[in-house]
Parts: sequence; structure tokens; C-alpha cells
Amino acid sequence: MPMKFAVAGATGKMGKMLIETILRSPNAQLTGALEHPASPLLGTDAGAFLGQQTNVLITDDLAKGLAGAEYLIDFTRPEGTLLHLEAAKRAGVKMIVEEEVKNADLLTEGVFDVFKRAARKVVNWFKSFFKKIKRIIGKSWEALIKFMGFEPEVEFNNNVKF
Repeated sequence: MPMKFAVAGATGKMGKMLIETILRSPNAQLTGALEHPASPLLGTDAGAFLGQQTNVLITDDLAKGLAGAEYLIDFTRPEGTLLHLEAAKRAGVKMIVEEEVKNADLLTEGVFDVFKRAARKVVNWFKSFFKKIKRIIGKSWEALIKFMGFEPEVEFNNNVKF
């Protein structure tokens, strides 16, 4: 049974890469594609940039974008991620977020504390997610991280580098 994903920032560089990866995986299914309200691509098919029809329309409606998803991958700006956290929680959707959401200029200390608590809850799931992805594509951790466009910077549990 495939893992069901929604992607926030679906029309950006990272969003497109994530959508392409999900669409190519037999063990993953794209169920939602989220964008900001001003995006000119709202209402278009999330796979159109690949010449594929997915029947998943890009939306700014969080409830619609999260419907049917088990996981929301959100590598958007911190303020967007914070909005998505609450919606994902209400929908019972787990989140995968970018580690870079640390910018003190954008987040008040109280909001950052809430985000840190939420992020702690997904760390174990995040490790599990990458183990599943590793099994899917059969690559080493470092090859997988580089494939996904990350530079190894942070080490979790002395063995997984992001």
C-alpha cells in the first residue's frame, strides 16, 4: 500500500522535485499539492510540468490539499510552515519539515518554541520515512540526501546526516 503525500510549495523548485520523486515511486502516491493564494498555477494539475496527468489539482485550500494525505512535506518558508502545522494537526496528517526553519527574525520566541515541540514529534517519523525511501531507491544515506538536494550538515543519532 503506497504512502500518501501532499506537498506544500508544489510549484517551487523543491516542490517539483518532491512531486516528481513521489510520482516515480511505486510505493508513494501524491494526494495533494498546495500553493499560496497568489499562485497563477492554482487549479492546474500537479503533474503538468512533467507532462503527466495526476488528477491532483494545485490548491490553496489546506483542507482540500490535505484530504487523503498521510504526510505533508513542507519545505516552504517558516511562516507558511507554521500555518500548515495547525491544519495538518487538525487533519491528522504527519508533517515533514525543512530543518532550516530557525530564522529568529521571522519567528517570535513563543512561536518558535511551539514549532520546536512539534518538530520533536516528527524526528522519529522522519528517520523512518528516510529508511523507507532508502529501501525504495536502494541508495546509501549520503547518496539519498544528495539526490534530494540537501548538503550534509546536521547529524541525527550519530548516523543519519542531513
